[in-house]
Formats: sequence, structure tokens, C-alpha cells
Amino acid sequence: LGMLAKPAMPRLSEFMLRRIGSDGGPKAIAALVDGIAQAKDDTTRLLFLRAVRSSLQGQPHADAPASWVTVGPNLLASQDPAIQLQAAALGATFQQAEAADELRKIVTDAKRTATDREEALSALLSGRTARLSSTLVALLQDQELRPAAIRGLSLYEDASATKAILGLYAQLTPDEQRMALGTLCSRQASANSLMDAIAAKSIPAS
Repeated sequence: LGMLAKPAMPRLSEFMLRRIGSDGGPKAIAALVDGIAQAKDDTTRLLFLRAVRSSLQGQPHADAPASWVTVGPNLLASQDPAIQLQAAALGATFQQAEAADELRKIVTDAKRTATDREEALSALLSGRTARLSSTLVALLQDQELRPAAIRGLSLYEDASATKAILGLYAQLTPDEQRMALGTLCSRQASANSLMDAIAAKSIPAS
């Protein structure tokens, strides 16, 4: 595997590694995680991490290979923000609590790029992370992540989230308002609250 992950040919290397893990089977994933452990530089580690994540795409959760017990914490402690993010996202797929906590930190870190924060939030939502609703409600005040937060709240039953969306509705852009309506209509309780707001004329009927 090390020969496939040559930094000089990153696109080809990542493609080849993804092919190895393409079936998403335990043995293939374990082989790629072992490749991370054996990698000699951050560029190679990042190639392997992205290959593993690609192999598990569409799976909210997966069993972690035995080697992840030692590999995961080392990656989360990396000083490279890209490795830290990819490791946290993969760890969340492996249902590693510390990884989900790291993703929350990235999401709420204003010093991180919007792209990093959006990817971290996407990883949390893909794993249907528990107790995420309060974080999403707070992100309604964040213009960069507000659209993703509105969509993400459709996954959670939370009366405080419904109240927050309705209270912010008038300040939303037209696109955000459409997202908000979709989220509010996704659950019976929030749909009822929406109808009450329309009846009270605090939200326009059209």
C-alpha cells in the first residue's frame, strides 16, 4: 500500500487507494487504516484518510478496525488541521466519542475556514450524532453555516429549534426561508407550530 500512496502522484494514488477500499468491507478498511499507521508523512496519511472516508461514504456508522484504537487518537492530536478534520470525521463514522467532540469544536471554531466547518458539520449530520440540536440552533446565528444548520435541524425533534427558526424567519434570505419551511414541515409538531405562526400572521402564508 505504501507504494501506491506516492506524494508525487496524489490524484492517482488516492484513486488507487479508493479502489482498494471500494467494497467498504472490513478487511479493506482495516488494510487502509494499517496504511495510515505505516505512513511516514502527513501527505500520505491524508491520502489514506480520504480513501477510507470515500470507501465508507453513505454509511452513517461502521465498525472500527482494531488498529484504530491507537491510530485514531494519534491522528486527532495532529497539528495538521486537514488531518485532524479527516480523522475526526472518520472517527465519528467509527462511533468514537472523542472524534465527535472534535468535530463539534471545529464546527464552532470561527478561526477555521468555512469549508472545514461545513465538512465537520456534514460529518456530524451524516452520523446522526446525538445531542446536536443545540449546536445547530446556535449556528442559526452564523451566516456561513446557517443553511446547513437549518437543513440539519430536520433530523431532530426539538421544540426550541422550531421556536428559533420561527423567530429568525423574517431575517432569512428567500433561499433560507424555503429551507426553513422544509425543515418545519418535516415533523408534525413543528408543522403545527408553523401553521399557528401563519394563522397569527407572524409568517406570511405565501
